[in-house]
Amino acid sequence: MEGLLPLRPALRRSLAASARWFNSMIDGATHRLHYAFQNGQHVDRSCPVRDIGTAADLAVLSAATGSHEFDEVIGTTLQHYESLLVRHPLPQGTSWAHLRSRRSGLGEPSSVAHSAMLMLALAAWEGPAGEAAGEAAARRGPLCELAAGLLHQQQQRGDGAFAVYFEPAEYASSDAGWQLYGGEAAYALATAFGGLHNPALLAAAARALRAYQAKYRRGGVDPDERVFFANWQMQGGGTLHCHSTDPGERAWAAAYLHELQADIVASRFYDDVKQAPDQQATVEVACALEGLAFCLQVSLCAVAAAEAEGDAAASAVESCRLDLYAACARIAVAFLLQVQVAEGPGVPAGAVGGFPHSLSWGAGQRVDVTGHVVCAFVKLLALLDACSPRPEDHSNANWGGSRSRQQQLWQRQHRRKVGAR
Repeated sequence: MEGLLPLRPALRRSLAASARWFNSMIDGATHRLHYAFQNGQHVDRSCPVRDIGTAADLAVLSAATGSHEFDEVIGTTLQHYESLLVRHPLPQGTSWAHLRSRRSGLGEPSSVAHSAMLMLALAAWEGPAGEAAGEAAARRGPLCELAAGLLHQQQQRGDGAFAVYFEPAEYASSDAGWQLYGGEAAYALATAFGGLHNPALLAAAARALRAYQAKYRRGGVDPDERVFFANWQMQGGGTLHCHSTDPGERAWAAAYLHELQADIVASRFYDDVKQAPDQQATVEVACALEGLAFCLQVSLCAVAAAEAEGDAAASAVESCRLDLYAACARIAVAFLLQVQVAEGPGVPAGAVGGFPHSLSWGAGQRVDVTGHVVCAFVKLLALLDACSPRPEDHSNANWGGSRSRQQQLWQRQHRRKVGAR
């Protein structure tokens, strides 16, 4: 990890530039984000999953920086989608929910992906400045209902995976999108467990991830989609590993992450990023780094546990794996820092700070692509700061010199789990 530590100032500068870009993407009339910036102008397009997902990304960025500059856009976005919730009563007096489709709702089939993104946003957002305790508690209601909706979809199938679509009825039997949506749902459940402490959520996430591992091993994932599939699986598995108190379950989750990452490395993905950067898609590299950050977290825990137990052989194996992951992370970070648009002759002000689809700033920028990079950088910074806190690196006012919530969580889990691999 030592080779990654010098990157911290650059990562912080990048996040500050991304925040400025996101501010430039806010529609002053609607207080919502534009979808993209292309050909020197803002572009609007209906894409609810990316819209909700980017609100979640901004919530992650806000929690990491301690800033409230995006409260209005996050709050407005969440309020809009919460107004589309359809609730179904449960016997115990509670309810499960999903988002409404059709023209009166999302305008597209309602899936577990929509629910998962909304859950991640609700879980990550700490609320507006000065929010009353009662208002914060009220946000738990939709989170509980959406989580119950994912459990309902899992029960519909019976094999651990999620039935992808809630409505309309003609989509109910469709499995389209499971490669991404299933992992998103598992990740959302594991994340929600961190705030709701409902064991059923973590158990459901574990069951789902095992089902998707089986599908993956049967060759059910297109190699061209491997990085995107693995990203959400690794985020879900890494969060499960973080929260679980079952040594066997944690060991399984770690092994699954290592399996996925080993396949990505074997495919020469990182070699291609390093050797042919002009041929890479920014979003794929960003997604690779998001998942890789969770692998780094798991390996750091394993190294610490092996050292605590005095197991030199295990420590050596895990340290080698950690070095490999760190080398891959350096490649991904170098590419992404190169892609981020900087001021320059002919560069529109609206493009500066965002991440275009490729190395060319003229390729256009979508909010979700920059959001993926932001989440990857936030996670990586939290790990680096937890490994080696350096107050002088917090000179950027946006970071306030305080530990991010992600860093605090990792340190807390690291201390609690150090005796179990």
